[in-house]
Amino acid sequence: MNEGIPTRVLSELTGVAPTTLRAWERRYALLSPQRTTKGHRLYSPEDVALIKNVVTQLQGGMSIGEAVRRQRHPQDNQTDSASLSGSDTQWPTFRHRMLQAVELFDEARLDACYNEALSLYPFGLVSESLITPVLMTLGERWQQRPNGIIEVHFFTAYLRNKLGARLHHETSRKHGSLLLVSCLPMEFHEIGTLLFAIEALAHGYRLLYLGPNSPLAQLPAIAERAGADASVLSGTSVLLSLIEPQWSSIQQTKIPTLVGGPFSTKHALWLNHHNAIPLGYKTDLAVEVMPGVVPPYRRSAR
Repeated sequence: MNEGIPTRVLSELTGVAPTTLRAWERRYALLSPQRTTKGHRLYSPEDVALIKNVVTQLQGGMSIGEAVRRQRHPQDNQTDSASLSGSDTQWPTFRHRMLQAVELFDEARLDACYNEALSLYPFGLVSESLITPVLMTLGERWQQRPNGIIEVHFFTAYLRNKLGARLHHETSRKHGSLLLVSCLPMEFHEIGTLLFAIEALAHGYRLLYLGPNSPLAQLPAIAERAGADASVLSGTSVLLSLIEPQWSSIQQTKIPTLVGGPFSTKHALWLNHHNAIPLGYKTDLAVEVMPGVVPPYRRSAR
């Protein structure tokens, strides 16, 4: 059986991790893939459409159980009170559990909550609906809590370790366009950058990840040496007055430059005027913009 779509490709086409696809198959019988003689799963174009439809429903706030039910009974297109109840409570429950784990400095409980969410939902949706809101809550309330700043440090250190390990594990692939991913100078908040990087990997890109506080003057030579197809920079609270004097270095590159994070939303007009593409601060939307600039599987001619 040579026809069919392997799990890796299905994952890249839909943005749903292989572990989540297998969980949906095991828990909900959502998929029934064919098998090769060696036992590898093979999917159909209909499976791609099915998963994309499920992801769309999840992004609209529906629970995975309700989304699966809708696939099996498409005639039930009326949103009843039960489905609304399920969709309204899933993410607040996860967020409450995660915040409790942070307040108790209980890494095992934090890990269990995070892993459960990832087993049920795509990484991008977990980032948008769980990780980012918890980060925002911690950031907004730290001054009102005795251990507020330590809670922020604990959670960000946990995320940095988890996301860094995942990034390291998934960068072993040898295909896909290469993105140079970095924080802007004097930007040390890299969690959003890591979330984008992992989501980009899930969509077939390769990465050269440089982390926080990268000097702009050195990036063009690094991008050229590595053979990058695009540069993706990120900023949260860095000042435009710091970036402006250094931006001429970026404008010398021959590859597209994209900028994400709150910096890109605040200074979108300036970035557009200086030949950069603002991505905004939402990871899933940022990754959706990428194929129009540099397709996942295009390799630049060199």
